[in-house]
Amino acid sequence: MSEPVVLPPGSGPSGPPQNVRQPRFGDATGAILLLVLAFAGYLIGVILSFFGFLITGVCAARSCNAEAGSTAQALVAVTLAVVLLLGSGISITLIVTRRRAIVVALVTLILVIVGWVVGVVAFFLALAS
Repeated sequence: MSEPVVLPPGSGPSGPPQNVRQPRFGDATGAILLLVLAFAGYLIGVILSFFGFLITGVCAARSCNAEAGSTAQALVAVTLAVVLLLGSGISITLIVTRRRAIVVALVTLILVIVGWVVGVVAFFLALAS
């Protein structure tokens, strides 16, 4: 009988098996970068929204509707916080399960930016009413 041949360590096939699909490193990094930008955009929007609340205090003495403006800004801030938390949670779940998360993170960033633009328009329309 002949003895079985044993290969030395490290001489077998390298890399992941062909049937296992692993995400690229850039997908997780890009998704995290986009989520950081979305959080930064949200925080900048909240700071600018605070200045909007200061404007409504000055505006209350005149003929503008300060309550409606404050309500519009608060509603936009809370809605965007929910969008940001949902987008972040879904993106993190996709990263952990090794699926493409960069698309969800990009949509989250776009929704935050567009949401603040809509919030500014809603704020000034509410002040004018």
